[in-house]
Amino acid sequence: MGKLGDRICEALLGYNKEYWCRALFSERSKCDVVENNMCETLNSWIVGPRHKSVISMLGDIRHKMMDRHGDMIKFADTWINDISPMARLILEENKEIGRTLRVNWNHDIGFEIQEGEYKHIIDMTRKTCSRRLWQLRGIPCQHAVCALYHIGQEPEGYVEHWYIKDTFLSAYKYFLQPISNMVTWPDNNNPPVKPPEVK
Repeated sequence: MGKLGDRICEALLGYNKEYWCRALFSERSKCDVVENNMCETLNSWIVGPRHKSVISMLGDIRHKMMDRHGDMIKFADTWINDISPMARLILEENKEIGRTLRVNWNHDIGFEIQEGEYKHIIDMTRKTCSRRLWQLRGIPCQHAVCALYHIGQEPEGYVEHWYIKDTFLSAYKYFLQPISNMVTWPDNNNPPVKPPEVK
């Protein structure tokens, strides 16, 4: 890789690989996202408020959160069934691919799924695929879908509860409460908080 490449590899390997290498991701979180787009989205979402004083910034973020809270509840009303639209899209893609794969079943819990020159093993009891996408996402992968169809099961019943409407709505069951502005706050005897001196 050359001088620069070797140093980059060494530096990269110095970081916790379970945070950036999908092969080492924990299967507990049901998220296979590697990039930091979610952080970037939040950062751009608060770009206006973050340049204000702390109280004003937090007030603006609270207002945005109150609006988003309502938007998310309305969004859940648009779902065509109990599975989130994103999970539904992934599942539908996996169904399309899964229909084209070959399956060998041991007539118990094990399936061997042929995809081109590769074979993937499905364990229906543990809800695992040797490729690990099912475990990482919590949505049946194309190999799991193939096995489920082979035994007459619908893959929707195997989508993890994280993608179900009730779980989604439970994240929004507590509401942010309105707060009056600082003018109406009671006075106290505490010294005012001042910004640090700039040197």
